Amino acid sequence: MRSPAAPLILGTLPAIVAGAFVRWIADVTRTVWMVQGVSVMLSVAMAWGHSLLAGVGVLGAALAFGGLTGRRLMAIDAALAPCSASGCWPAPTR
Repeated sequence: MRSPAAPLILGTLPAIVAGAFVRWIADVTRTVWMVQGVSVMLSVAMAWGHSLLAGVGVLGAALAFGGLTGRRLMAIDAALAPCSASGCWPAPTR
């Protein structure tokens, strides 16, 4: 003879399994969102870091170019100074 509790157990078993499955899906989804959130934060941080490094690189390149250009202009002035002192060409009139 069947137990009088059998219909109750058999009736609630699918609900328990479904609840556990839904809870498992929620945990997996939450974990995936957390991992994606961390990866998004890391991506943003890396992009910010790369743009910061690029900005520093551009600034460094500009300073290096400016220094190089300044040194070249000073070298041209130094090379032309003896010529202008000796009168290789007429002095500019004002």
